[in-house]
Amino acid sequence: MQAFFDKRPELKDLVSRAIRRTRLLLTPKSAAKARLVGYDHELFRSALRDNANKNGRELHSLMHLQHVLNALRLLDRAPGGEILEIGAGRAGLPVVLLACGFDRVHVNEISNAVNRFEYAHVESLYLLASLMGVCRRRLDDIVIPLDSRHCAIRPDMLRTHAFTDASTLDIPPRTLTAVVSFTVLEHLREPEAVFGHLRTCLAPGGWMCHVVDMRDHEDFEDPLRFLTVSAAQYRNHIGDWCNRLRHSDFIELFARAGFELKATGVTSFNELDDRKSTDFWKMLNVGLESIYRDELPESEAWVTDDLVARIHSDYRRYGRTELSILQAEYVLRVPD
Repeated sequence: MQAFFDKRPELKDLVSRAIRRTRLLLTPKSAAKARLVGYDHELFRSALRDNANKNGRELHSLMHLQHVLNALRLLDRAPGGEILEIGAGRAGLPVVLLACGFDRVHVNEISNAVNRFEYAHVESLYLLASLMGVCRRRLDDIVIPLDSRHCAIRPDMLRTHAFTDASTLDIPPRTLTAVVSFTVLEHLREPEAVFGHLRTCLAPGGWMCHVVDMRDHEDFEDPLRFLTVSAAQYRNHIGDWCNRLRHSDFIELFARAGFELKATGVTSFNELDDRKSTDFWKMLNVGLESIYRDELPESEAWVTDDLVARIHSDYRRYGRTELSILQAEYVLRVPD
């Protein structure tokens, strides 16, 4: 572990202050020992600051983990059982989900889903999750080495569903405890079919947590640009295609599929970093509880009458306040 930190100068200051405490967490003999470290807010902020925008995947995964933890707190549940991540990509969230206490992770990708991770990414993400005080397993109990730079999740802890549409996943009914996705549902071409299938895969009392990005993914500086054309014009769009559904549309689709909506949070946050991407560090530093709120006040609707005039008539029915919602979080539950 020390060799890893030696290769990461941006974490040197953090290591000098935290290595003794993080070692406690990296080699626990029991969950009780893991709890000895707890959550050090200042240390966590320091880790974020040192790592800010140097490895976007770590910040993405850490923010996604916080959404999962928030959902668990809201539902008064503990990590456990089998969890599915839709659109997992190659980030390390499955590793920290297992570290938190889930028994098995399913990952779904419409492209290839490879059980192969960079040690540097996984270890750094595990460190950040450790500083949050949520890790209940040692990293060595989750991953096995592939070579000097890469590792894999233990086969009994991970099942990949590659090149598979989420509406046709080969998962037996009532298998899953939870389903999560992060900025994925806006890309679904048949969301109703996907939600219906997930409903059968989840056990009674199972839950879902989804974060949806409702912006035009090709130009965050003009986040509603893709609403200026008709459905017929946009249907064959070549590029980063989105279904253009808005907040109320998703709520209706979840209800039709038989889910109970336990909580929702919305935001108009659209601050960008130097690369014109979402400033995830700022979101984490401010805190998701401050970014996402139950509803967007009319006074914070940023969509102007001039912008509404640009939008295609199909989308003007939503109103300025709903059009101002750019991201939303949904926590849902399957009835017992």
